[in-house]
Amino acid sequence: MTPKNDLGTSATISSIINCDGLPAMAETVLRPVARLLQADSAVYLRFRHDSLGQPQICESSYAGQRPDSVGQYMSGYFVEDPILRPVIERPQDWRQFKGPLKFHLRAQVRQSELRSSDYYRKFLQPNDLGDVIGLVFPVDNGGPQMLCVGIHRSSQQPRFTELQDLALDAISGSLRLVLQNLCLRTSVAEQSALINALDATTTGVEFAVFDRQLRMLRASRRLRALFQQTAAGAGGRLRSVAAGLLSRSDDDPVTHAAIELDDRFSGELRLVRDDGEAHFVLIVPEDNRAAPAPPTLGEVLRGRHDLTPRECDVVEQVAKGFSNAGTASALGISIRTVENHLRAVYDKLGVNSRTQLISRIYAN
Repeated sequence: MTPKNDLGTSATISSIINCDGLPAMAETVLRPVARLLQADSAVYLRFRHDSLGQPQICESSYAGQRPDSVGQYMSGYFVEDPILRPVIERPQDWRQFKGPLKFHLRAQVRQSELRSSDYYRKFLQPNDLGDVIGLVFPVDNGGPQMLCVGIHRSSQQPRFTELQDLALDAISGSLRLVLQNLCLRTSVAEQSALINALDATTTGVEFAVFDRQLRMLRASRRLRALFQQTAAGAGGRLRSVAAGLLSRSDDDPVTHAAIELDDRFSGELRLVRDDGEAHFVLIVPEDNRAAPAPPTLGEVLRGRHDLTPRECDVVEQVAKGFSNAGTASALGISIRTVENHLRAVYDKLGVNSRTQLISRIYAN
């Protein structure tokens, strides 16, 4: 590369690394890359697979004179792309690629075959796309994804040469860093929005998110309370299931397991691996939550009568058939204290004996 090209490469890299999000992609990444490679346009596409395993483009940006071409490509022409189609259709192979995949339309596809295809007649030719060069960065971010940058020349221009190929190699590291960071930020934003929505709801799914050391990062109100109240029981079951998931290899497709926290909560614990990090997501569907326990007698009394917590405790023991001595022993107080509490209860409920007290309680 000539000194002039070296200066152009440095300026392009400087612009790329200043990209702070998808809205800035066209001006800080795509336009400078197109200018460096003496091209007419450039595009960024993020591929992933939907719940049915079908490829889809979930994010895009474009710099050039034919923005409508991106919509056409995303509408279905990408499945006919002779360069990307073999890669798009086999996401299970993406993990084997350690570096970016380079593609060059005019170098990889015979012109006779290309010109006889519907892809050429219905997409390339109408949009005046004569040659395409680019890079694909496979990533695993909540499932296999593919980050693609394509650079285009019109049919009136010569094909890309070795000089442009070398320039693309020179900026590939910066492109990879920025695109992967953008992909991660988008994923975090999506997950944050989901968690915020779950956190705000009072019905439906209960959830909790833990780091590798099983420190709780986020949780719905009920699960947070469960782990605070029964740290030994629920925490022990969590540690056991999490250890089983971590013991599996990175290639093991089984990344979740059933978990029963107590008699009220059972669900699924998922292991999420991302760039060497591991997090656990605990999900308890509404159908797996037992109905709330009925209120205790003491809770009912506190809600209907002006009784103190200790007076309610005494009434509960009396309702169970305990004598004053038995009540004193169960509550760890003196018999005289029990008698004093009973007198106060009699006055508040307007009764004169234990029989009337019990009758009044169950009548209510």
